[in-house]
Amino acid sequence: MGVIAALIVGVFFFANRQNHPQSNAQLPVVSAARIGATPLAPSCTAFTFKLDKPTVPVAVIRGLRVSSADVAIQFMNGAPSGRIDIRPQTGTKFTVSRVGIAITLGGSNGILVSIHGADLHSAYSGPTDIWNDGPNLVEVRRLQDLEGVVQLALGINGPACYSVAYETYVGGSSLHLTIPVSAPLLATPDPSRLTASKCSGPAPGTAQRQFGNYTLRFSPDWVDTGNDRPTESRALELAAPAAYGNRPILFQLHQFPIEVATSFGSAATAHSIAAKMAASHPLMSDKAVASAIADCTVGRETAAVFGYADGGQVGFWVWMVHKDLLHGIRLVGAGGISDQAIQDALGMMGSIGWTF
Repeated sequence: MGVIAALIVGVFFFANRQNHPQSNAQLPVVSAARIGATPLAPSCTAFTFKLDKPTVPVAVIRGLRVSSADVAIQFMNGAPSGRIDIRPQTGTKFTVSRVGIAITLGGSNGILVSIHGADLHSAYSGPTDIWNDGPNLVEVRRLQDLEGVVQLALGINGPACYSVAYETYVGGSSLHLTIPVSAPLLATPDPSRLTASKCSGPAPGTAQRQFGNYTLRFSPDWVDTGNDRPTESRALELAAPAAYGNRPILFQLHQFPIEVATSFGSAATAHSIAAKMAASHPLMSDKAVASAIADCTVGRETAAVFGYADGGQVGFWVWMVHKDLLHGIRLVGAGGISDQAIQDALGMMGSIGWTF
């Protein structure tokens, strides 16, 4: 988890598609010490607990970190004093507390996390609706932050199951919810969906944007998520319009800070690099399955493409080498990628022009 923990307690839950929330009356409140000493039986059902040694009436959340399979809720001043409820559910429709508005998250099932004795507004200024490119975890959204109660909804593409752990360290503590990665739920997409059009389409009519050593044009209505921090290579992430379905469908630009000849050998090509990437699963889980490699051209450079299936998502990786620098384009969707998204992505790739 990136730090030396003074305390880590965990409970692990495994795949079970048929889950429904339970009422508070059915759930015993279990202390963190009890969790660590006697792990509960593997389950995907609802769970309520209190941390063993709460230190403040209201714990201030300073960070909400979402990685491919993990949500880390980071506290700056100690553990929350109230109970923490974790409730899997069938479907991704949630109700925003106090106002009764129904919202639907991406994915096929959901998890509701309620933290009593917490505050998500005093020190937190980040996004409150976060799309994710993880195999099964696809969205994290704040539902409530009022009167000491914080509610977060998770959209899961696949079984609504999780593990939970709490850790303390110098300067704070974190509550982690990790979504297990399932075996691929879908067939591997055919790279010919991109290469049949030579990885190119009519360029959008928007202004050119500079990214590293090339420019491209955004497709209208795709939104910059601002989520360019999770990996060193990611330079841009765009989300497709909701009307395209399969939310989220994401288009990512990756620029790798390596010299190709040094890392892959002087004879390396986009095709040979793609073959290695398909085998080693970079930025995918170890359960991912990749297609055969197909070739095309992007920005007048030879490119190589493979499709992959990983948990509840499918996607494509497009690899290019330009002046000994490695570039990747990733198109990924939760449960599929619509034809319109493919056409828009081809247009954006077709607009690429190298500047040096």
